Amino acid sequence: FPNSGTSYTTEFVRKTTALNTASNYGNENMDENGLSVPMYPELSPNGPFWNDPTNEKFSTPPTKGYVLTKTHCGGYCDTCRPEKYVLTPSLFTKECQRSTRVDEKGEKYKTVRYDTNIVQKIIHLIRNPYDNIVARNHLT
Repeated sequence: FPNSGTSYTTEFVRKTTALNTASNYGNENMDENGLSVPMYPELSPNGPFWNDPTNEKFSTPPTKGYVLTKTHCGGYCDTCRPEKYVLTPSLFTKECQRSTRVDEKGEKYKTVRYDTNIVQKIIHLIRNPYDNIVARNHLT
């Protein structure tokens, strides 16, 4: 769900563990050339993408463990009615594969998909709905 704390959570993990995190939204974090940087360029060029691609400390994927990756799995629409958030299991999976990137031509918000077989575990961040209402008012 939008504005439910995913950006804060990934930033917190990055700062407290000194490990990089990733995002399905490559247009949010780009390298010095303005390009999205995939975690696994050969295996999965369409994402997920590094959150801090210009930091040399975070330039290679870990050899073990997992990488926390931000995605909304289709649930990102600030002005939609609640029925737009109800997804079938297959549509939910399809939306989890969707990512955006900036390509070599500088095209922003290019929508792409990656193979979810690289995903091993899922964390579902749930926040008190009243806290979401307060947070949303802080954004406006």
